[in-house]
Amino acid sequence: MTKEYDTRFRALALAHYRKYDSPEDTCEDFGISKATLFRWLKLEKAGNLSPKKRGGKKVSKFKHFHFNRAFDKNKTTNQEELARALNTSQSTVSRSLRKFKNKLDFKLPKRNKRQKNIPKTASD
Repeated sequence: MTKEYDTRFRALALAHYRKYDSPEDTCEDFGISKATLFRWLKLEKAGNLSPKKRGGKKVSKFKHFHFNRAFDKNKTTNQEELARALNTSQSTVSRSLRKFKNKLDFKLPKRNKRQKNIPKTASD
């Protein structure tokens, strides 16, 4: 996982680099990689050394009310039918249901598991 360094720390590392002109020593002293140091130099040259907003999980395109509204149309729906109604994949519905499981007004019926074709033995 990446670590976010504040602007003051970045400025200190860059000042150290300029003073000693040694990326190896600077990286060792500040506990950063050369790639990080050179990226900070580029950012400073561009005029903005402050950290950028960190990424995270994408916001789900579904909200609680989407499920309730789609489910209200057919109370006996399963995840596959709900996925078709919401124009998405069944796995997206499954993930979203797990995320919203405590907030939903309903429970989806469990999907029927397919029977495996088991060959009969001679003793049967």
